[in-house]
Amino acid sequence: MRKLAACLLITIIITFCLRGQEKQETFEQRYDLDKKVDEILDKIFYYPKFEGSIYLYIIKEVKTNDVRLRLRFKYRGDRWLEVKRYIFMVDDKRYALTPNKPIERRKINDTTAEEKVEVPVTEDILKILRKLLDAKVPKIRHDGEENACDYTLKGKIIKSLKLTIAAYDELKGSAETQKAEKQ
Repeated sequence: MRKLAACLLITIIITFCLRGQEKQETFEQRYDLDKKVDEILDKIFYYPKFEGSIYLYIIKEVKTNDVRLRLRFKYRGDRWLEVKRYIFMVDDKRYALTPNKPIERRKINDTTAEEKVEVPVTEDILKILRKLLDAKVPKIRHDGEENACDYTLKGKIIKSLKLTIAAYDELKGSAETQKAEKQ
């Protein structure tokens, strides 16, 4: 009986001691992000592990703790769209986003063209993205000079966008807390 009690006590002690040593999930693991540190620019970049035709990434300034969000669109298809704007179709409403810089265009091969652009995410754009991700059928149109390409956001893209926004919210919240503490 004493041996059984001693074994039970040892098991409880070991379990209790190991509980504190469980591997903690990192920020990057929690939000499914890759982290890249640019020591020259003093910036940390967080990219989603899944980058679909639309994705977000985060830039954190090391010295100031400022956090920004960027939105990237990628179109790859068998014809040039010559995209002028993007239209977010949120249930029965439409929101247009016109990039303020030229769209990168390149020919991948004889049958594939690629167009991509990146824009800073303002509070207004972030509100639209949140609405888009909560829509019943979230759609985006790459609206071009003569052609357009519509697509419905699906599982992996929606999950990636939501996780990146949640990570941004967490970083922004902690950055604002740190600034308030310094004042």
